Amino acid sequence: MSRTISRQNEAIRTLGEMTEVLKRETGVSVEGIIVDTTNTEMISRPLKRERRASDVGGGGGCGDGDDDDKSGVVERKRQDNRKGKEVMVDPPPPPPSNLFRNLPTEIFLRILSHLTPHELVQSASCSREWYYIASDPLLWRILDLSALDSKLFNPKTATTLTQRLRSCRSFTLNKPQNLTQDHVTALLHFLSASPVLEQLHLQSLGSLLNSHSLEHHFRMSQSRCLMHVDLSHSPVTTPAVVALMDRHRGTLRSLDLSHTAIGDGTLRAVSQAKALHTLEISFCTSVSRTSIRNFLCKRFPGCIVTLSLRGLRDVKITWLYDLMKLPTSGNLKVLNVEGCERLTLGDLRELQEAFQGRIEIRHDAHARPGDDSVWGYRRYIEFLSTDPSLPERLGEEKLKAMESSSSSSCPPPLPSTPLPSLPPS
Repeated sequence: MSRTISRQNEAIRTLGEMTEVLKRETGVSVEGIIVDTTNTEMISRPLKRERRASDVGGGGGCGDGDDDDKSGVVERKRQDNRKGKEVMVDPPPPPPSNLFRNLPTEIFLRILSHLTPHELVQSASCSREWYYIASDPLLWRILDLSALDSKLFNPKTATTLTQRLRSCRSFTLNKPQNLTQDHVTALLHFLSASPVLEQLHLQSLGSLLNSHSLEHHFRMSQSRCLMHVDLSHSPVTTPAVVALMDRHRGTLRSLDLSHTAIGDGTLRAVSQAKALHTLEISFCTSVSRTSIRNFLCKRFPGCIVTLSLRGLRDVKITWLYDLMKLPTSGNLKVLNVEGCERLTLGDLRELQEAFQGRIEIRHDAHARPGDDSVWGYRRYIEFLSTDPSLPERLGEEKLKAMESSSSSSCPPPLPSTPLPSLPPS
């Protein structure tokens, strides 16, 4: 019996300590403890004191006594306040030592998602718990390393970062200031091992991008779902684009090659695309005029919906007519020809009227009162350089009729007499 009583006393003491901790951490006021002595199990819960109907009606001496005690305490506090005495208030309980441990994992991941990749790698070294949370693939799906500073790198941080590239879905490098060509080459090498890469943005890299390393990246890429590639304002050459189309022609949906050094072989490789919806080849001055004409008039892929030819000055209105007549251009909905100087406003209006507004043409051509003679001269030069000769245009019959009419109306030719030779000087 004595052992049972001692156990109950020890349990009550432990339960009292637990209630104090609960009150300090959660702020819940625990007014009573219920102990089940039959099962030697302790149940702790806050007891709210409610006024019964009998207390309201005036019955129950205990209730009246409690109310009197409370009213007396309140009255004494009021008197102390009137006299200017300071009332001691208990300070708020201190926060727990580890706030993040009480948060759900989803909220913790949401907080860490606002860190930069370099800060995320550094936070992983705080503790083992942080390491496992910072290694979650959700935090490494979208990576923008444009602001990455290679001077702050140590070997451990670099190794951790390259390991996380395997779970990357969207990778961006846009005009980085603190990286070298070796860093970009290493990043592309490790990024090629990502099987879930969907978007690749390598913009304005300049001399930081080695075209051979980019070609090697596309040839060794393990991604099966690459859909969007932006290589604008970068030194991209034809072999890199050929490797891209050979590897991802079935999944690639958007390709931006504006302001690049691509050649004629690029358009031949793009013509083999199977799922490409958006193609941007604006200001690609290295592409020849013949290659552009063959692409628009003969090799245009039937999957393209949006085509941008901005800044290509050699584009003619006859090429656009031939493009619209191709069966493979049935899906084309948007055509951007801003900066194509040979296209006039009247030509583009006639093109839209001829095909009943089937496509949206975006242009910057507009009619100016003083430009009619200039445009007329340019079109006349094109007419002389591209149209057939005069006998082919008029036809042989019309030419014979003109010769017969001129021979009947003109007098017979005079006999030719030799001209006297000039004396030697």
